[in-house]
Amino acid sequence: MEGIFIPPKEGFTLGEHTADLWLEVNGSSIEDCVSRSLLGLYHVMAQEFVIIGTRRDSIALDNESVEFLVVDVLSEALFLFDSESTLMLDPSLKKERGGGWVLEFSRSKCRIPEGKGGMEVKAATFHGPGTVMRDGIWYSKVLLDI
Repeated sequence: MEGIFIPPKEGFTLGEHTADLWLEVNGSSIEDCVSRSLLGLYHVMAQEFVIIGTRRDSIALDNESVEFLVVDVLSEALFLFDSESTLMLDPSLKKERGGGWVLEFSRSKCRIPEGKGGMEVKAATFHGPGTVMRDGIWYSKVLLDI
């Protein structure tokens, strides 16, 4: 995939929290929460990205707990963006037999066009109950350190 990626403005809620932003998502699956959290993160970071090249990749997430899963994924996404100017798009999440998770995604090299940048996000941290299921719906709330 090459071209322009414009992060959507829906599927997540953003709010102010002291000098940070909170990002809240919900979905019918944990995978929905992960996907919407990534889109929310990218929406904060830029109005658009120019995708230079894409390939499928995967990473192992050692955390067995669902509670911190979204924070772990966003932390990996921030690391990839900071170190390689790379986005994690079209995520697919699988639970490993021995514990932990594997996140498959489109590893998309990118750049932000001049004048299209957003806020610099330094970190994603745990907020509130983390990622939980209530009444058959998955919820996640994280703080974005800006």
